[in-house]
Amino acid sequence: MLTSGTTGAPKRIRLGYAAFERTIAAAGQHYRKKPVGAPNDAPRLSSGVAIVNAPFVHMSGLFRTLQNVCEGRRIALLERFRVDAWLDLVKRHHPRTVALVPAALQMVLEANVERAALESIQAVTSGSAKLDPEIQLATLEQMNAPSLVALDTMNYWIEHSRDALLRVIGKVGLVSINEGEVRQLVGTLNVARAAREII
Repeated sequence: MLTSGTTGAPKRIRLGYAAFERTIAAAGQHYRKKPVGAPNDAPRLSSGVAIVNAPFVHMSGLFRTLQNVCEGRRIALLERFRVDAWLDLVKRHHPRTVALVPAALQMVLEANVERAALESIQAVTSGSAKLDPEIQLATLEQMNAPSLVALDTMNYWIEHSRDALLRVIGKVGLVSINEGEVRQLVGTLNVARAAREII
């Protein structure tokens, strides 16, 4: 399977059944409503419907599908992403979480979807693909008062979209940034001083 290529050209990696099994089991344990061994811990079907619009040849589409099958959650599959078809599923199933790669997220924003149509959505995940800070800002304006927004910055955006990135950082509650990026963003080798300036 190809990697997403966030730091270079996509590379092929070997994924065995055992790796998938461990990953799905760990994700299932992480998202459980009750800890293992708690009273009434018997497996049960999950409520809600997951909308899957990523292709199965992509890690995101394959993982999301397998995870929902293992959790006993119904799945609405889109053969390909189209805003009207995706929005129809959102209105019909009222998902709390949706996964949209950057191109799909931009398509939704450009379609000027009424805010009320998206009111059930509490979380939007975009995977590890590069998401332009301008799209992030537009998404935040479209969301209904998100309780926590996390941002994982990249040196590419620091270099090419610095002003927009700084505006996004000012609107989120959690920023994940490594030492090299924090030095690049603030322009100092002192990591502690750079962190204080960002805060």
